[in-house]
Amino acid sequence: MSGRALQAGGVLAAAGAAYYLYQAGGNPKAAEKRFEADASKATTKLTGGASNHAQDAEKNAEVMGAEARAKADQMAHDARKQVDQLDAKVEAKVGEWEKQAKPMVDDAVKQTEAKLNEAVEKFDKNVSKSVSEGTKQVKAGISGWFGGSK
Repeated sequence: MSGRALQAGGVLAAAGAAYYLYQAGGNPKAAEKRFEADASKATTKLTGGASNHAQDAEKNAEVMGAEARAKADQMAHDARKQVDQLDAKVEAKVGEWEKQAKPMVDDAVKQTEAKLNEAVEKFDKNVSKSVSEGTKQVKAGISGWFGGSK
């Protein structure tokens, strides 16, 4: 029978711990402070109301401080999570835009290369033609010096 009492006590302790942990938003330190404050109030009631108001106020202040820290930590965690989600969305959009822009950029590069090659070929033809004509003129001039015919 004492084994059952021990099991019941264990279950009650676990349920109490779960209650305080839930009330504190999952923060063990805030749960501990709330438990201490409640234990202090219960002790005061059991001793017939002879309480130390300063001690009660201190316990309440500790509970409120621990809960505020837990709330601030949770808010910071949520904000980081939202920033991370936003970063992921931005990266996805950038990747999407890059995929959309790549064919346009590739096409523009191909067109530019084609125009550049065309201009280079035209320049080469003009230079070759000019050099060929210049060479003929020089040969004719030199031949004229030495008495040759044109």
